[in-house]
Amino acid sequence: TPVTDDNNISGIGNQNDNVKKKTYYKGFVMLGYITIPKTNVKQPILDTVTPDSLNTAVAVLYPSNPQLNQPGNVVIIGHNYRNGQFFSDNDKLSVGDKILIKDNSGQELTYTIYQKFQTSEQDTSFYTRDTKGAIEITLSTCTDDSKERIIILARVEEN
Repeated sequence: TPVTDDNNISGIGNQNDNVKKKTYYKGFVMLGYITIPKTNVKQPILDTVTPDSLNTAVAVLYPSNPQLNQPGNVVIIGHNYRNGQFFSDNDKLSVGDKILIKDNSGQELTYTIYQKFQTSEQDTSFYTRDTKGAIEITLSTCTDDSKERIIILARVEEN
């Protein structure tokens, strides 16, 4: 169960400006939730990638100061335990499938998968791609044999 902490993260200006509350899930800062209806996934999204955090939920790998549901690309990684947990069933996702991201402000956006591919675990070229102002996510997990990565690119469709 997520827990909210009233510790202030303040910016420049009035003390009441830029006040944010942190939400925690099992001791890790939580940025929101990911829901993938096709594979019955609903997981917290954590802001830190460590062995312990990845055993707890999925986490943002890139950028280093992530903001969900904002223009640009956010890379979310999760284990493939081959048992339906976390990103185990990402191989069953296809172009056109939907992914929902709900951030801590309560805003939920629907992303549509537009590309899926496999690549080496050393390939990070898709992290910093130019989204031309679009709001995008990248999901990454290993293949069942752990020799490559399954990469899923999705974006919020403009109305």
